[in-house]
Amino acid sequence: MSENKLLYEKIISYLRQEIHSQNFKPGDKLPTEKELAQKFGVSRITSKRALEDLKSEGLIYRVRGSGSFVSSLEKNLDKFLSTSTTNNRLDYSRVVPIVLPFDVSNGGIMNVVIGASRVMDEKGYILSIHCCNDDINEEKKLLLHLYEKNVAGIIHYPISDRKNLEVMNLLYLNNYPIVTIDKYYESIPISYVVSDNLRGSYEAVQYLISKGHKKIAFVSDGKIEDATSIRNRYFGYCKALNENKISIDEQLVKSGIIDLNSNQDGIEMYKNLVKELVNQNVTGICAINDYVASSLMKSATELGISVPNELSVIGFDNLEFGKYLSVPLTTVQQNFYKIGKVAAQMLLEGIEGGEHKCFKSVVPTKLIERDSCSKALTIQNI
Repeated sequence: MSENKLLYEKIISYLRQEIHSQNFKPGDKLPTEKELAQKFGVSRITSKRALEDLKSEGLIYRVRGSGSFVSSLEKNLDKFLSTSTTNNRLDYSRVVPIVLPFDVSNGGIMNVVIGASRVMDEKGYILSIHCCNDDINEEKKLLLHLYEKNVAGIIHYPISDRKNLEVMNLLYLNNYPIVTIDKYYESIPISYVVSDNLRGSYEAVQYLISKGHKKIAFVSDGKIEDATSIRNRYFGYCKALNENKISIDEQLVKSGIIDLNSNQDGIEMYKNLVKELVNQNVTGICAINDYVASSLMKSATELGISVPNELSVIGFDNLEFGKYLSVPLTTVQQNFYKIGKVAAQMLLEGIEGGEHKCFKSVVPTKLIERDSCSKALTIQNI
């Protein structure tokens, strides 16, 4: 075995032990590649490989431009427990999983995890992170697996609030401590923490209307019927139009665009959508999130449509990349950290109090003005 291999494994062993012993706690930033290289006398390539391996295990998450952070446990809870030493072996009753539809490095979810993990850490619980890769069947299996393992409780970010209802009913009827974030189940009285999606979208559309826009489109990658978060943003859009006596034109409401156009290349799909909306004299677009907003802006630019002079676009989430786009994105900010913190507090109250009431928390949003919106102009059909 080469010396580099031994040093590489030494770095992994060191970081794994520091995390398991909680010298590095959930949400803590780890030493950089350079710092680890200096500490162990190796190249940065070696230290980077060690961090990448820990990331693939799910023990850490790496955020481009920010560094590496502790995620508490591997994505697979059983794997973590089996690799822990006997003395450090975890008690399932002190583990609280957070079940996510996508990787924690996606969007603002890292801040949800940090908010939740700090609350759990203060109370002596361990937050484990699990991703079901936007797969409904995987989500079902994971929820049932965690329930059968008798973990303390679950924070759940559902893929859809219309799917896996039988699992959620099972947890509810067995008085199992669970809190959902981002979405809530309208037919099952389970506690939840969500952003004020209706108000946030309403203020976004009001902002466009204040700049003279009357032909305003609503664009969502997901279907309106699949999520309370999307529905409430759509309702906020409608509310603002109604209050300003602007008729709701369903031709300007584009939802489920990924499903409807799955046979198209992503950027071509958005370009065709922008063409269609512009040809209907749309001057403003309220996008379901910052990713959709940025794709619309990129497509408009490639079509020779100026943002914001000819087409105004507003997003939702206030993700970090939005401020660095060629035209900084006007958006609605979600307080992801507070969502995670409140969800953890809510869950622990049920776990430690032994009574799992249905608590509801709606976290305020905030409009962030940048450069992607301006006064309405009419452009020629293309």
